[in-house]
Amino acid sequence: MSDRTPVIVREWNKKQGQLIMKREFNVIIERHADGYFVASVPVLAGCHTQAKSLDELMESIP
Repeated sequence: MSDRTPVIVREWNKKQGQLIMKREFNVIIERHADGYFVASVPVLAGCHTQAKSLDELMESIP
């Protein structure tokens, strides 16, 4: 299973309550043979996470 899910990353200026930056990335979600779901962002080296369930994985993606 492989899926691309867009993720939007926002950075806020807490003092002024304004949006500083907004970037959107594609996240690739795969299910490995051992049953774990793995999400990675190909354009951000080292950006990945894993979980036993898809729901758990989606909670760890902003």
